[in-house]
Amino acid sequence: MQRLFILSPTTGATSALVEGFRLADGLGRRIRVVAPEHIADELEVPAATLEQLTDVRNARGRALLVGMLTGLAVVLVLVGLGFDAGLPTSGLLLAGAVGGGALGVAIGTLIGPTEPHPIFEAHQEDIDSGAVLLAIDSPEDRVEEAVLLARRIEPKVQIEVRTLTDVEAR
Repeated sequence: MQRLFILSPTTGATSALVEGFRLADGLGRRIRVVAPEHIADELEVPAATLEQLTDVRNARGRALLVGMLTGLAVVLVLVGLGFDAGLPTSGLLLAGAVGGGALGVAIGTLIGPTEPHPIFEAHQEDIDSGAVLLAIDSPEDRVEEAVLLARRIEPKVQIEVRTLTDVEAR
């Protein structure tokens, strides 16, 4: 599954795009909009969720990695200083990595909602000026068709395509 991020210059163009994707058989499986709530209601399209608008998933992944590495580093320093917990060093390293990773994920989940998603951040000024950002999920084998449809309906759209993970595609 691929996600097309389509920046439409006006609400009228967005309405035409939404209608075009709804009529195209299976081309736009899930449509979300990033715009003021009244526009989402007017278009009868759900607004993007907090997870779609923020960098929660990426923040958790980065925090997991940093937490695990930090946990390993702490254990290595403690072992180097002669700390003896009665466990083999490999057990301490594993415990440090798991504990640090868990703490990192917890912290990343708290910080992630404050970080805007890179795509939304890049288009925030346009959205504030009245443009509308659509997120449309499309089958991988029909992405070119989806891009052509969007450009045929509104030639001035900006389109970015991203591959979805299995979790995001649900």
